[in-house]
Amino acid sequence: MMWKQQIRRLTAYRHQILYPTELPTFRLVVDFGPLVEALGLEGDYCLVHWQARPREQRRWGVFSCEGGEHHYQGCWDYRSELPCQGFQLDESVVPVVPTAVLVYRDAVVRMGQQFAEIVRR
Repeated sequence: MMWKQQIRRLTAYRHQILYPTELPTFRLVVDFGPLVEALGLEGDYCLVHWQARPREQRRWGVFSCEGGEHHYQGCWDYRSELPCQGFQLDESVVPVVPTAVLVYRDAVVRMGQQFAEIVRR
């Protein structure tokens, strides 16, 4: 059974993941600021990571910047025919999640119900 995931924007780079019905006390903050800074990202891009928690409801998380607007969404599956770069920050130095992402430069995300596609703008 798929739980209903809620995502709250805290800042441009920080978002909170919630499951208010199924896990009312669960709160996970994801912060993409350290990744964006370390990668020197500008323009349109997508960062894809595996949401490892909660275990029963793991899915992909897609953080994107399109036209200067930042968004974060969860999806059960995604696809892209674009080249990507794997990148990981040192977990012992950076106290936030995620620390590992797939990087799609000059790309935007198109979301379906539970499916995302990463394409050129």
